[in-house]
Amino acid sequence: MTLGPSTFLSLAKDRAIRLLQYLSELHALIHPSRTHPRDLWDYGKDALFFLEDLKGYKEFSGLLLDPDPGKQEEQEAEWVEEAWLVVLRPKKPSDPEPPEEIQHWLDWEGKSPTSPPRLKEKRQCGDRTVELSRYPSIRQAYERFLREDWEPWCVQYRRFQKLALEYRKLFKIHQRIQQEEEKYELLYCPGLLVWTPKDGEKIRHPILAFPLTIEHEEASGKILVFPDPNRKGGAIPDGFS
Repeated sequence: MTLGPSTFLSLAKDRAIRLLQYLSELHALIHPSRTHPRDLWDYGKDALFFLEDLKGYKEFSGLLLDPDPGKQEEQEAEWVEEAWLVVLRPKKPSDPEPPEEIQHWLDWEGKSPTSPPRLKEKRQCGDRTVELSRYPSIRQAYERFLREDWEPWCVQYRRFQKLALEYRKLFKIHQRIQQEEEKYELLYCPGLLVWTPKDGEKIRHPILAFPLTIEHEEASGKILVFPDPNRKGGAIPDGFS
């Protein structure tokens, strides 16, 4: 039997429609539609990463923190090759070393960046007890140690704690995506919608969402974030729970 042009086109159209329906249903099974919380904070603090908190730290760099307008005028394929975010593993500062003359006078119990070591009022030296009050030079050396070594170290250590917290958060996001890629995704969301609709339930949610990919270099600990090459452009989140 010979099919006429109109019949052939009708069959081809019917098969194309069925194929598209099948692909649509398959995509819905693999990537079920997501509902978004109305409030950004409902995602949980471990799922949120605010770029504004990272500006000014040399361990964090990339186009998202230091955009170069000239880059955007170049070809898009070349522009996206550069990482949007580069995160170096923070280095813990070495503990300050007290001068030898006061080492045996220091009580390190409970040491923390907000609690420096204390001077002992007395200590054992062999079979005799030595009192601090007899050695004013020890107290002077101790105060100099706090001023010149301990306090600058505290500043560095608090900085390390902040950066380490952000680094661990991003690393956990990387692990979560690696383990459950179908369930989680990383998005760059510029702009924030704050609106109270008629139902009275406030909405505080990003306006746009740009899909990202995240990589971790095991040797160096460096974390790299790139725009997803398979999902270019931003999307407007829909479907609030």
